[in-house]
Amino acid sequence: MKKQNYVIFGLQGERLGMASQYVREILEYRPLTPVPLTPPFLVGVMNLRGKIVPVFDLWALLGLGVSLYRQSCHYLVIDLTQNQEIHTLAIIAEEVFDVCDISYESIEKPPEIAGKLHAKYLIGVAKDRERFTLLLSPEVCFPIEEIRLQIHNYVHNKKIKEAVYAPESTRNEP
Repeated sequence: MKKQNYVIFGLQGERLGMASQYVREILEYRPLTPVPLTPPFLVGVMNLRGKIVPVFDLWALLGLGVSLYRQSCHYLVIDLTQNQEIHTLAIIAEEVFDVCDISYESIEKPPEIAGKLHAKYLIGVAKDRERFTLLLSPEVCFPIEEIRLQIHNYVHNKKIKEAVYAPESTRNEP
């Protein structure tokens, strides 16, 4: 029976899994450095052994609302290879439940809407005893170029709004 190893974690009441081949490490909560003028899904950055790593709110990134985090949260540091480049990022998990093997036979095709998540973000749903785990597709959840574009557009639009709605006394005169 073929199996794959997954990191099982909780976010917004959902039980999620990500193949451990993507998860470099799991870190305990630490304060982040906020980044001004960024969308709500970019929570901040962390220094990870000299490398600046962006930290994302997965829920907000997927368009499901902004999560509230506590000091009991963890960070999943993820390595993704896209366009022959390795990108390191982190997501916040409210809880980390387990690192376990899941057999391919126990993974079913996800329903069109699985809980709050759309099926396009999932590779499947695994059933373990009476619990279901939604198995994420990291390549679909974290399209690096699309995220860069969203951040660029957000920053650009925010600067335009600030310029348009700035009080008369703070506007640059020609």
